[in-house]
Amino acid sequence: MCITLLGQRSMTAEEAQPLSMSLDKFQELSAPDQRALLAAVFQRRLDLANNVYVDSTRWNTVHKYRGGQIGAEDTKGTFRRFRHWRLDNSYRMDTDTHTEREAAEPVQTVSSGFDAEKGVGRYTVKEPPSARGGGRIDTVHDPITESNRYAYWLDGEFPHPENYLFRYLLDHQQEWDIEVPAEGDKVALSVPWQPWFSEEPLGERRLLLDPQKGFLPVEGHSRWDRTLGSGKPSWRVEDFVVEESQLVADVWMPTKLGERVWASSVADKIAVYEIEATDFQFGTVTPEDLRVPFTEGMDIVDAVQGVGYVADGQGNP
Repeated sequence: MCITLLGQRSMTAEEAQPLSMSLDKFQELSAPDQRALLAAVFQRRLDLANNVYVDSTRWNTVHKYRGGQIGAEDTKGTFRRFRHWRLDNSYRMDTDTHTEREAAEPVQTVSSGFDAEKGVGRYTVKEPPSARGGGRIDTVHDPITESNRYAYWLDGEFPHPENYLFRYLLDHQQEWDIEVPAEGDKVALSVPWQPWFSEEPLGERRLLLDPQKGFLPVEGHSRWDRTLGSGKPSWRVEDFVVEESQLVADVWMPTKLGERVWASSVADKIAVYEIEATDFQFGTVTPEDLRVPFTEGMDIVDAVQGVGYVADGQGNP
């Protein structure tokens, strides 16, 4: 099985077959072959993420948190819908923000595109009742794209490569600890967790993988700890549970998952995320899909050229 996966040529989504393996079969593999198999299935996910479209939503709220128990809502949440096109390292992400989960119309629509080859992004924002909106050309990524937490199941670099689950696992595969069996019919994979700001690991990420679904991570618990110069403890915890999943091409993708993020900066509160993905397409994205148009009347700031202008009907000054 491992030799086949590692030796095959790059396959299209239509050619590949989904991997399903019993826990007993995985246990029969040698330790090096177990590692090689997991690396191959994770790499397959990154290969597919080079050309992908995903439609997803995210509802987040902040709750009171004490004694390990999630309490009443503390901060009213926001609902966002993301339409995400990715082609190699370039992408476009359209973000609709709603103040109410059931609201029909967004209060803000942002289109964020980034051309990785040129290192330049184009962004637009519209807020009703304004019909004109505004746009920007810049060499930095649009910060709103960071709020699309489903993107971290794909691949990317912004805001930090280690945010992307499978990218991080492959970058640290020499540090894997594999436990089998773990919690029934699952495989546990642990890896040191090194946050972007640290030169060394500060904690651990532990994932439960489902071998029946191509080793899809179905649960995750991550925590890092450090002591600040003042002697004050600093830490962060990120947990997730995949509640529903779907076979897309030859890989299982989460369609409904929950996340919890808890940190020492606000230790009595916890961020709760409900994330759903409703549409997946592998291999259909074209360069034209990534284009963010400037429409007539938009006020544009070109931070690269250091100029501002109003767009005409073709999006030019």
